[in-house]
Amino acid sequence: MCVFCTSMVFYASTSYAQDNFRQSFRIDLTDIEDAKKIGKNIFVSNQANETSLERIVLRHKNNFLGERQTQNIFSLPDSRNGNWLIFTVMNNTKERNWILHFGENYEGRYSIFKDIRVHNETLNSDFINTLDSNSISYVTRGFIEHAAVPIVIQPGETNLFVLYLKADGAFLSSISPTLMSEAYFLNHIKQKNLFSLLIYASLTILIGFFLAVAIIKQNYSYCSFSVMYFLYLVTFAALDSGFLTSLFVTEGLIFAALSVNLTAGVFVTTYFLGIKKEEESQQYLALLITMGLLVLSA
Repeated sequence: MCVFCTSMVFYASTSYAQDNFRQSFRIDLTDIEDAKKIGKNIFVSNQANETSLERIVLRHKNNFLGERQTQNIFSLPDSRNGNWLIFTVMNNTKERNWILHFGENYEGRYSIFKDIRVHNETLNSDFINTLDSNSISYVTRGFIEHAAVPIVIQPGETNLFVLYLKADGAFLSSISPTLMSEAYFLNHIKQKNLFSLLIYASLTILIGFFLAVAIIKQNYSYCSFSVMYFLYLVTFAALDSGFLTSLFVTEGLIFAALSVNLTAGVFVTTYFLGIKKEEESQQYLALLITMGLLVLSA
């Protein structure tokens, strides 16, 4: 009898401790906040060979939680083979329609994904799943272009979410996830569009300026500046508008643009700073090392 009582007390205390632990990383949505960073509340499980969502959920319920993130901006540890992300949300609002946003470039998101799945285990509902089908609804595609997915979080309940993310390469795999209301998201898009417009305008002006200088001075070496800023523009546009891999947006193309951009930068530096011939070998060695590191990281 004493053994039975002791076992019951131990089981109860263990369950209580587990519940308290789970509540410590649970995301609580309230009417006070329209947007909430959730990076520190996410567990990442890089079970590369595991493609069964049911097994991932079972592992999570059995306290095989994965690695809890310590920052709101984080890189996926096994981006090429895919990662499972798990988090729980307590919706203390009356709103059920929310937006899962993966962050902007200026917020720390540098990622292009081949596959993505966003699943609410509580509702047993997929909001996007490119693993089973490449077709994405017209409405969802509009959100994906802004690195976001519309989701449903049942009001007054704790919802368990499971995400699968497989990046296009090893380098571009950092995200800055946020849960936000639909109204906040629309306002966020307006601000983001203004910021992007300023970047596009600045780079376009720089391209045109150096082209004009090259024509006026009849010194077409100034065109190297235009090439450099044009490649910056292409790279920014790819990261700004691309979230899922497409024909014209892949990590390989971005790295090609960066490599050519780096070469143009070395040429500009060598030519306009008057680096001597005997010093060129050191410059090209540094270029080759840098390009080699870029290739290895890809």
